[in-house]
Amino acid sequence: MARRGKREPPQYIAGRAGFLDFEVACDGPRPHPRPETEELAELGFSRIASPPATALDLGTGTGALAIAIARHWPACRVTAVDGSREALALAESNIVTNNVADRVRCLPARWPEILSTNLGSFDLIISNPPLFD
Repeated sequence: MARRGKREPPQYIAGRAGFLDFEVACDGPRPHPRPETEELAELGFSRIASPPATALDLGTGTGALAIAIARHWPACRVTAVDGSREALALAESNIVTNNVADRVRCLPARWPEILSTNLGSFDLIISNPPLFD
């Protein structure tokens, strides 16, 4: 109650957040997946006519979007990128926990570095960067 009284998000207190039909671990220093992120995923799933073969998740954070894509389109290979090694470690753990490690790879890189890196092309590029106060 004291933590909630300080306006700490319930997801940080519980250490977990629900996302679509699965859960991800989350912690205080990194943003938890927001309802708007779920809406973004659902909108994409309903509007993309043919499943992408490859996807890039920029600023993956907890890995929620990368996991959602891999679960929704099992043939899609997802690259999850984040500039924070701590965030990538959290994403990698969530990816393993959600049984999509064979389809999602994590890469440490900041967005400007991605532009100068030859990762190839992607059928889908998605991002929902964090909101900070």
